[in-house]
Amino acid sequence: MTLRVALVSTPFVPVPPKGYGGTELVVAELAKALTAKGADVVVYATGDSDLPGVEVRSYFPAAQWPPDRDIERVHATWSLRDAARDPRGFDVVHVHSPGAVEMARISPWPVICTLHHHYVPELSDLYARTPEVRLIAISRSQARQETSKVAAVIHHGLDPSRYHVMDDQGYLLFLGRYDRVKGVTAAIEVASRARLPLVMAGEPHDREYFDSEVQPLSLDPWVAAARRRCSPALARFCSPSNGRSPSAW
Repeated sequence: MTLRVALVSTPFVPVPPKGYGGTELVVAELAKALTAKGADVVVYATGDSDLPGVEVRSYFPAAQWPPDRDIERVHATWSLRDAARDPRGFDVVHVHSPGAVEMARISPWPVICTLHHHYVPELSDLYARTPEVRLIAISRSQARQETSKVAAVIHHGLDPSRYHVMDDQGYLLFLGRYDRVKGVTAAIEVASRARLPLVMAGEPHDREYFDSEVQPLSLDPWVAAARRRCSPALARFCSPSNGRSPSAW
């Protein structure tokens, strides 16, 4: 019997992402890996997603950016209702957004949720109200911070063939959005103490945080490169001494 898996992504970024989109990249890699293992996979994502050989079902024809909780609920509700009506059914529905957890009660199939965020009391309260959804943390640190029960810790899996080892170029690289929970200031401190240049690849997610806490630190001569932002989509061409993304979870 073939394993059937429904993967519910977000409605904010296509799968895989064309630029920024960590959650959506993980969903894409998971869909491809499960399909390669012989599973029958259905991905619920936006209509501009591109997953050859994998069935994609969509409510929104294109990515809905910026993130909006109401749009997330619409996408999650439609996705879970469609999965519930699937005549073949699913062995598991794997959701990747809090909005899908909120609507999991309409699913007749087992639901698991990978946590793609830091500890948020409001979301932990939601998880506590839906104990039928099993939570998957992506790190032991995240699991310790989460107050609701975590069923397992499973690190994100990415295809190593997509990344190529290059010669040391003598600098550090921070890849990610400039947000407090991403540990941006910690990366700058590491670069300063190591006396290595730091290249920042990302965009401010919280402008007030960036202007008040990140920008002043970029005046340090070892992190002067932080004032020159490059697109995350281009970061694969960088060849740093080491990548840094010291997230808070």
